[in-house]
Amino acid sequence: SRRLSRVSNLVPSLGPWVWRGGVFSLGWFRGQSANTLICSAFLGSTITAPYWLSMSVLMILASGASIFTNIKFPIVNQLRIIEQTDQIINLWIRRTRLSILLYVFGGLILLLTGNTILSSLGSKTGFLPTAQLAIAFLVVGLEMHHTLYGGLVISENLNPFVRPALISGAATLLISLFLTPKIGLWGMLLAHGCVQAAFTNWWTVLREIRGLGLAASAYWQE
Repeated sequence: SRRLSRVSNLVPSLGPWVWRGGVFSLGWFRGQSANTLICSAFLGSTITAPYWLSMSVLMILASGASIFTNIKFPIVNQLRIIEQTDQIINLWIRRTRLSILLYVFGGLILLLTGNTILSSLGSKTGFLPTAQLAIAFLVVGLEMHHTLYGGLVISENLNPFVRPALISGAATLLISLFLTPKIGLWGMLLAHGCVQAAFTNWWTVLREIRGLGLAASAYWQE
């Protein structure tokens, strides 16, 4: 009965986080996964397949590189409790730089040898052309960077990303629908990258720098 009482008391407190997480996921789907559907509808399977493969590999690469930072979240949460902000700053800067370095290293391998590796494996589907793959690499990398800082904001027991996720997701979808029929795959890449660069890429990072009690100039000198 005590356990049931604890669970019943916990459910109301989790409610706001559950619906916010659901809304955030919806915005993410609109902005990213919907692009695959748009690509298929306007550009056909011959372009959709390389696009889907390239984005999937880049997201896997970003996810793998982020692990080296994300595994420190339990320590960050402990440091939040005891208000050791300086230790969070030192830990997070080192780990974030490591994640970025690993992502860049993996991305360079993909850009330089990706299609060669696929050909040697007998794959009939290749990656995007080099210029488009490079833009996709940049877009996903910037998203990985601000997502790491988004997690750090959430460690403050806050989630201010619901509205930005919905707005950016809807904007990406609408701009993609407008540009893709006109300039093809570049339209989707530009829609995704420009919407993120207009707000989320920098606002999330700046929000957490301020949350750590630092000026932006002081942070980048760490």
